[in-house]
Amino acid sequence: MDFQSSPCRRKRKCWTRATSLLSVLSLAIALHQSSGAGAADPVDVLRALDFHTLPVGVKKTTGFCPKRKSTSTPDVAYRISKKAQISAPTKQLFPSSRFPEDFSIMALVKARPGVQAFLLSVYSEQGLQQVGVELGRSPVFLYEDQHGKPTPEQYPIFSGINLADGRWHRVAISVQKKKVTMIVDCKKIVTKSLPRGNKPVVDTKGIVLFGARILDDEVFEGDIQQLLISSDPRAAYDYCQHYSPDCDNPVPERAQNQEPSATEYVSVHEGACPLLTPPPHHHSSPPPHRHSSPPPHLV
Repeated sequence: MDFQSSPCRRKRKCWTRATSLLSVLSLAIALHQSSGAGAADPVDVLRALDFHTLPVGVKKTTGFCPKRKSTSTPDVAYRISKKAQISAPTKQLFPSSRFPEDFSIMALVKARPGVQAFLLSVYSEQGLQQVGVELGRSPVFLYEDQHGKPTPEQYPIFSGINLADGRWHRVAISVQKKKVTMIVDCKKIVTKSLPRGNKPVVDTKGIVLFGARILDDEVFEGDIQQLLISSDPRAAYDYCQHYSPDCDNPVPERAQNQEPSATEYVSVHEGACPLLTPPPHHHSSPPPHRHSSPPPHLV
């Protein structure tokens, strides 16, 4: 995919209508003040965005495991259609804390074949996209700190990975200092440079969009079972053990804040995706972009 010609990989886009931003942020603040949500780590993004209420364009479906050895019922996931328009104030996810400087983003997701869209977008109060995870062929991790670093030309692109093949994928992203690592299906790992500032800040006074980004037409379509943000950059390395285990293991009732074993993985820089040797305690199982108008609910 041509980086220069792709709208998702060019300069960040601002909301051009100040009244739109003001109205969205006013609603976001009102929702946050009425929610009274407490802090959590990891943040369960799907719960924070009220997926369990099945908003328009969202319905329940069978998840990653049609049958788990420990239960008589299948995993539950959410099927997302084009009609879904889901957003919330960032403070609803981080009510009493700032967005972590180093962190993990972890997802259990099955995108529609061929889709190229953002799974998650975090916008500042000024309407600038600060964090984004784009799924598809050669997925992109978007990050810009308060000083605009890194520049759009420096966004990490994970070539050779296809997250839009109609299959379930366990995707874990670790951001630590000036590196970002993507681990796919507990086997593939790629580390890229993330040339952000020394004291990067992500504004939490804006909003979070699920499955989209402002001014794009392409939206996420597919199934999602889990989407977590942890303040521990090491959590991504143990995603398959502590958060999204194989089908012959039970799903943890709550996130397990155990010490991840980052040293048990072999990191490969700038492109290669080797098979990882699983940790001793790990049980392996076989294993066009949007253009010019913001979503209607943001106008």
